[in-house]
Amino acid sequence: MLMEHTLRVNGDEVWHDNSDGIIVSTPIGSSAYSMSAGGPVLFQDSAVFEIISVNSLDVTRRPIIVSNKSSIEIDDISARLHCEAILDGLDRYKVNKTVECTQFFPPAKIIRLKKDSTAISALAKKVHLAEELLSMPPSSKLLLKTLEYEGALTQKDLANKTLLPDRTVRLALSHLLKKGYVKKKVSIRDARQKIYEISRIE
Repeated sequence: MLMEHTLRVNGDEVWHDNSDGIIVSTPIGSSAYSMSAGGPVLFQDSAVFEIISVNSLDVTRRPIIVSNKSSIEIDDISARLHCEAILDGLDRYKVNKTVECTQFFPPAKIIRLKKDSTAISALAKKVHLAEELLSMPPSSKLLLKTLEYEGALTQKDLANKTLLPDRTVRLALSHLLKKGYVKKKVSIRDARQKIYEISRIE
């Protein structure tokens, strides 16, 4: 489903586009979804926002960088189904026609617990993770992708959804647990059941 929209920065129209969506990212968020959508990684002390039209029908469309003092307006939003504004992949808000983005004051204070928690170190970790994923057995990749889309599942649920043999699922889960990509916990509904979910990769 494509979303038609008009992007304005400080009141000036930048583009009118049809795409899967639009990402507005801070420097800290630039090494996450925006990077996978083709955006650059920004140094965390950069006073900018990054704007990316996701899978635009216009093949010449490129990400843009604007000052974080800019007023970003995504207007004239229309699609066959309703559109949502998603904040950090967690909070979802239904939108009708317009979304406005500005820097919030006062700024949030973030405590950095690790010395290497920079955009460059984050990028290096993602490259290393991508290399590991490429060498992963196909069954493990399938389970990881299933957990990503479906959320926490039991071993039986994984076998049913992937149509893999129970033994293959068991071995793939063992591999993912050993690598730290998946974690196992007791089901709240049934203490006899173990459920599996994707771990946060540090």
